[in-house]
Amino acid sequence: MAIPTAVNGQITGAASPSGLCAMALGMLYQSMAQAMAMAAFNATQAQQQACMTHQATTTACVLALLR
Repeated sequence: MAIPTAVNGQITGAASPSGLCAMALGMLYQSMAQAMAMAAFNATQAQQQACMTHQATTTACVLALLR
């Protein structure tokens, strides 16, 4: 812990090396969670887009067969 001063202990504790390490790990975990969520979202969007393309192709082929 830091040298006792008139400043609130929570403030000096947050600025200590262990507090900075915890904040850095928290930011790292948040960044990784955001990246994983975006990867899952992008995979879902790609799957939906592929399904729409497949449906459009099937519709076009059926129309070509009926003509």
